[in-house]
Amino acid sequence: MMAIFTSCATDDDNNNFTYEIVFVDEVSAQSSTTAGTPIIVEVKFTVNNGCGGFERFIESNDGFTRNIAVEASYVGGICTTALQTITVDYLFESETVGRHTLNFRSSPTEFISVVINVN
Repeated sequence: MMAIFTSCATDDDNNNFTYEIVFVDEVSAQSSTTAGTPIIVEVKFTVNNGCGGFERFIESNDGFTRNIAVEASYVGGICTTALQTITVDYLFESETVGRHTLNFRSSPTEFISVVINVN
């Protein structure tokens, strides 16, 4: 039997990052808020190895609809091969009263939608 020991790169290896859009597995949020009051939307996604992490949300807005993708970053080097689920908070806030839809990309053609009523 052969064992492989791995580690992730350190902060000194900033040039060894790669980035990719990952798909969201689960989203949860309260269904309403008041104008100007932020709420937290909990977003879960899976990265491909032990060196993957959250990088940023990429958004496009169209009126009361936001399409949101998650970008993950991977540190270069040899990493564990285990898939990891990561949970991050998306902060939603709007001054505009109405029904807002947040579409989180869950596949190349599908979304997990969250509707938040702003009063």
